[in-house]
Amino acid sequence: MFEITRYHEDLQTLHVNTEPTRCYYIPLRKTAGGAVDSVISLNGTWGLIYEGRYERLPEKWIEAAFDMSNVDRIEVPSTLQMKGYGYQQYTNVRFPIPYDPPYVPDENPAAAYMRDFDLSAEEAADRLYLNFDGVDSCMYVWVNGVFVGYSQVSHSPSEFDISGVCHAGSNRMAVLVLKWCDGTYLEDQDKLRMSGIFRDVYILRRAKNHIRDYRVETVSVQGVETVCDGGEYVRASKAIVDFKIESIAGDVGAVTYKLLDSEGNAVFTGASHKANTDTVRMELANVRLWTAETPDLYTLEIETEGEIIRQNVGIRVIEMVDGVVYLNGVKIKLHGANRHDSNAYTGYTISKEQAVEDLKLMKLHNINAIRTSHYPNAPWFTQLCGEYGFYMIGESDIECHGVVELAGGGYEQYGLIARDEQFAGAILDRVQRNVIRDKNEPAVIIWSLGNESGYGVCFERAGHWVKDYDHTRLLQYESSIYVWHDNDPGTGKWTAYDDRDLEPLDFMSRMYASVEEVRDYCESEAGKHKAFIQCEYCHAMGNGPGDLQDYQELMDKYDNFTGGFIWEWCDHGVYMNEKDAYGRDVFYYGGDFGERCHDGNFCMDGLIYPDRTPHTGLKELKNVWRPVRAGLVSVDDCSAVFEFSNYYNFRSLKNIDIFCEISADGAVVDSYKADVCDMRAKVLIPSGFDRAEIQVRFIYKLRDSEGVALAGHELGFDQLCIREGRNKNSSPLTSGRKLKLECVSEAPCVYRVEGENFSMEFDTSILAFRSIKKDGRELLIKPMQWNVLRAPTDNDIQIKGKWYYQLGFDRTSTKCYESSARLAEENIAMISVKGSLVADAIRPVVKMEATWYVDGEGHISMKMKGERGLNQPFMPRFGLRMMLPRDCDKVSYCGFGPGESYCDKHRASYLGVFETTVDDMYEPYIRPQENGHRWGCKWMSIGGLRFSSESSLEFNASRFDIEELMCKGHRGELCEAEGVCVCVDYKMSGVGSNSCGPELIKKYRLDEENITWDLDITV
Repeated sequence: MFEITRYHEDLQTLHVNTEPTRCYYIPLRKTAGGAVDSVISLNGTWGLIYEGRYERLPEKWIEAAFDMSNVDRIEVPSTLQMKGYGYQQYTNVRFPIPYDPPYVPDENPAAAYMRDFDLSAEEAADRLYLNFDGVDSCMYVWVNGVFVGYSQVSHSPSEFDISGVCHAGSNRMAVLVLKWCDGTYLEDQDKLRMSGIFRDVYILRRAKNHIRDYRVETVSVQGVETVCDGGEYVRASKAIVDFKIESIAGDVGAVTYKLLDSEGNAVFTGASHKANTDTVRMELANVRLWTAETPDLYTLEIETEGEIIRQNVGIRVIEMVDGVVYLNGVKIKLHGANRHDSNAYTGYTISKEQAVEDLKLMKLHNINAIRTSHYPNAPWFTQLCGEYGFYMIGESDIECHGVVELAGGGYEQYGLIARDEQFAGAILDRVQRNVIRDKNEPAVIIWSLGNESGYGVCFERAGHWVKDYDHTRLLQYESSIYVWHDNDPGTGKWTAYDDRDLEPLDFMSRMYASVEEVRDYCESEAGKHKAFIQCEYCHAMGNGPGDLQDYQELMDKYDNFTGGFIWEWCDHGVYMNEKDAYGRDVFYYGGDFGERCHDGNFCMDGLIYPDRTPHTGLKELKNVWRPVRAGLVSVDDCSAVFEFSNYYNFRSLKNIDIFCEISADGAVVDSYKADVCDMRAKVLIPSGFDRAEIQVRFIYKLRDSEGVALAGHELGFDQLCIREGRNKNSSPLTSGRKLKLECVSEAPCVYRVEGENFSMEFDTSILAFRSIKKDGRELLIKPMQWNVLRAPTDNDIQIKGKWYYQLGFDRTSTKCYESSARLAEENIAMISVKGSLVADAIRPVVKMEATWYVDGEGHISMKMKGERGLNQPFMPRFGLRMMLPRDCDKVSYCGFGPGESYCDKHRASYLGVFETTVDDMYEPYIRPQENGHRWGCKWMSIGGLRFSSESSLEFNASRFDIEELMCKGHRGELCEAEGVCVCVDYKMSGVGSNSCGPELIKKYRLDEENITWDLDITV
């Protein structure tokens, strides 16, 4: 039996023989031929023995003589589960193991990694440091059979000095990785649970004497201005930057240092005969400042006898004054996303190429900030953010909200771990490792103590340590808003202990605060001292988010609303080497791996699909966060004047061309490059469209390529109405052609209307038409239905129980109270009905009176009044549902497009006339749900039917009926209907973000007590 000292169940032993935490860098070795890489990479193929518990491993597996010929092979870095060892598991809040700290299950999957590596005599004579950039959840390390050390904290580097145990020639490394350790209680992040050596492994060859740790920080900047000289940057007339060596190994001797600008020119040089910890103050003139919009970097070269260390330096100052955040003396807004290190194909293991793909996509969609949820991302990722230009919240590897799910618990015990002294050392260690690693990176402007772990003395101490160690950045921690409750056994009541020390925290940090809550705080006295930040908001799960614009309006209005971070960047699906019937990759989520405890598809909550294809929500976000906005200044009969506002913080609009597109009743009638002078443009109203609605759309594009964006890249657009239309969308009824009206059935009463080349049958039992034929062809392969049903979106999770399980919106039928039919005038039929939409066990959903008119041209006009039932929540939608023949795949409409649009999610859309297909209208969300809707329509046409309304019209057209979307768990499981499913709606409620966020904003709810709707149908 293999045995170890069980450090993984000892909260007071977090690391054994690890080097002190230092900032992240890769030094260069000085040789006669110049500076060379110091890295001996251990990435690649390793041997692996995988067992359900470590005791079952071979007793001698750690020894150099152990025969590896019959063991498995695995690529490092990778996660075990992505390579077929164990299984994936997704949990959100619940701990994946029993809560019994410091203990973890005895059945604790163990991976024994083995790797041989060769060292030359020269290499073996160097100081050798073994580095693991990320191992989940803990590791025991041996080299040549000698125990080197132990470490945990999955997302932070661990470094071991292995100089004394290596020799020239072949060496054997053995690493035991356990899936669970006592650190698991602090790593309860909302993510798929994987394990293994998932980040880079390498040995650093260091000189015998070398610098271990150092710090570079901007002290002050003065005379800030934006400079345009063919390029664009932010400059300070003066800046002070401090450099300090914080720790050394051995007698380093002379140290020289120089600061180079982006062209390689030295702007500061210095030297000392012996390394010391005195601060070197660099006073610089005419300095280019770092911002996310202008990510100008300097390079600090630190040289000793044997090494050169190069550090990117971004000169910038972040501060808060009277509750407002300033960067380099300028107010800033954070338009951010929460990002995990994750990929559907590689799990936790992320390459630089994959990370750059994310950063490019973010840049192209106007995202300027990232919160590393909920742990430090790969160490080089922070450097990339500095290079590409992103503000960062650097978050510690802490989340333990599983305590709220413990039996008898709830949020009353949110602070269970936060106030537990036995976790104090581990929490402080994780915060320190986060801050020290990335302290020199300009992208990090805010530190975070962690996520969703309650509040108490452990975090208070950690917060004070951060502010004492780094006074150059701000600090946030959302869970500080929660007070601790303790159960008083004498009274059985919860007693609040609001003894929180909030002094280290700079922000009022919230998750998913409603629009009202944000407004109240920003206008409060507290808002004058601590800025407001939404560390998570606008939950982007499935079809959403639908409230981006509402929060953006508050960000624009209140200086003390610093901004927020969308939850989240990417859907966390897992590719399992399967394709669906459409040739698309199949992505699994919680429950698909046979795991006992899981949280379903709650991990599919990103702005992009698992394969990095943008959701419609990302397109929505892009235009909400556009850097230019247009406003109407004045308008007369001939022209309109518009003014453009610059929403960049640090740059002008000189590289942006503005194009103008004029439409009349949705159809484009003119387009050209706008002539903008002093941020204003005049638009002439085209003649010949006196009664048309005139819209002007401004499209903002880059003139020249800029960073990752090529010339011509669209940054966003605005569309403004400058004249309301006076044309009707519908055709008037005519009596020019003969019409026949007869009753063909009395129980139920069915009326047939016949014209020259059409016939229709109106069924009073459904209060609508059951048949419409044109030239002998049936246009309805199923009768029309009055409908309030939509396939629940992920954001409907909180309300769908009331809609469907309580109120039966998914099982409605119609009741006819009375009906009549007659020729109202020559050749115009009039059918009147009174009835209701009903479901078992409840009052009628809607009571209605409707009058349908049909003329000899085959034109139908419907006028209805409806009254909603009492004590009901808002409805998903209200309208008519029908099924058309399968070949009715062409769709044209005048409304908000070209993509899907909803009343609260249409900022990526604009009013126009569009032609599309049923297949192209489908949005393939991983879990099927309501999709492809079109809002704000004047008319639409499909399958020989044209629908229009003077009041309100929205629609869907899909190959999949609503019930199919409701019952299938994955998009690849969907079966197409026999025809095309069309919903023509009076209105549909918005999509919001209530899967995790606040309730749908009232103005986006379909909750009118009385409904008045007109609908015209032309056959």
